[in-house]
Amino acid sequence: MCFQAMRAGARKAVAYAEEAGDGWDREELVVDAIANRVSEVAEFAKYQFPAEEKDTYPQVPWDDLASAREFFTREYTRLDSDRLRELVESALPDLIEAINELGISVVTDDDEPSDLDP
Repeated sequence: MCFQAMRAGARKAVAYAEEAGDGWDREELVVDAIANRVSEVAEFAKYQFPAEEKDTYPQVPWDDLASAREFFTREYTRLDSDRLRELVESALPDLIEAINELGISVVTDDDEPSDLDP
């Protein structure tokens, strides 16, 4: 269930950026929405996924997600749009791909297949 929630949040963040276009990181509402989704994904990765099982999935960037969570939780008022853009353009698509490669099934409306599926 955590993988499905993480994938759903990552997909939404990427979709928000794509829908807003290239200058999305200058749109306050879009940045807020994306940062919220990234924070949600990171929260699942850091606190909801069983710590004892993380070594079983080395393809998931656990440390990067944990540091993103700390960044957004503690530094949100000084949000670094370059860091957010990097997460949306690189880390989140990699996370989506890693979860897809695990063969995690789609079971919720929020986790419907999209253009981001292979």
